[in-house]
Amino acid sequence: MTSTLQSTGPQQDAADGGLDAAAGIAVDVRASLDEGREDGLDAPATDAPADLGTADPIAADGAVAGDRPASAAESALEDFSGASVDVVGSADATTESASGFWDAAAAWVSDAWAASGTYVAETWTSGIDIWTKGGWAMVPLALISLFIFFVGIGVQRRLGRLAIGGLSDATWRRWIHEPDAREGIVGTMFDHVSDVTRTGNATIHDGFDELRIAEVEPFERDLKLMSTAVGAAPLVGLLGTVTGMLATFRALGEGSGGDQTMSAIASGISEALYTTETGLIVALPGLFFHYFLSRRFERFRDFLVHAEAAWSKETLEAELDREERSNKERMRTLVAMELKRRVLARIGTAGAAPQA
Repeated sequence: MTSTLQSTGPQQDAADGGLDAAAGIAVDVRASLDEGREDGLDAPATDAPADLGTADPIAADGAVAGDRPASAAESALEDFSGASVDVVGSADATTESASGFWDAAAAWVSDAWAASGTYVAETWTSGIDIWTKGGWAMVPLALISLFIFFVGIGVQRRLGRLAIGGLSDATWRRWIHEPDAREGIVGTMFDHVSDVTRTGNATIHDGFDELRIAEVEPFERDLKLMSTAVGAAPLVGLLGTVTGMLATFRALGEGSGGDQTMSAIASGISEALYTTETGLIVALPGLFFHYFLSRRFERFRDFLVHAEAAWSKETLEAELDREERSNKERMRTLVAMELKRRVLARIGTAGAAPQA
């Protein structure tokens, strides 16, 4: 396939060169025809011959003037025909090369598909063989692996719907003062906090405490169950190893040394090794998966703590601003009342002086 790909380059260059040559020849043909036409129009007129027996000079001039451009045009047309044949041949070669490339690609895909099918069949057969030789411990290990997978996928989907990473700090801060602009699950959580703070004497902290109970605790529960399953997998594998070794020693103690005894020993050793291997295979990916989910959950919990602190700060600043404005308004009222009292007192004093 590599040689086919490399061969298409020179043939394509030849086709391009033939097309360029054909275009140049076409330009030469047009120039030659125009030159011949101009020579026929610009030839000087000759006087009529005195002797009728002599050759007609106009006819002779016409023959001479017409032969040169006609022969040049015919030569150019022949060159153009030859170049066209070269272009057609180069195009046919390029088409054949492209067809060979696609045939090679199709053959490669077919071989790869057949090889992958063979590999899958061999892997499946090997897995069934390991499952059979692993003994009773393979069943709980399979159940543990399915439990880890489904619990982890559930936590991953719920964390993905929160969309904390794509939410900017300015956006959710704006949602504190603009409830109508809230959207998504985070907006719903903020609405829940707002509803709690409107009832009775509840504070922002009370609202976020209820939010943590509703949103955070389910994640913590699922991650603890997942961590327990990850830790149990190698222990179950170790238990299978112990039972396999016991079966091996039992075969050594009760066997008579024949083929049946050797088969029992091999079965016990297989059970001991396969269960340990399977337990580690289940535990290691589960451990990394649990770490990944725990990191995402920590980011979500940190977001709630940050949002609670920011909301409390915004609320406190708003209350201080309202209190400050209220104090200023109260001071203005007191000042106005004091001025009014003094003015009335002065007016009363001025009115009492003439009467005296």
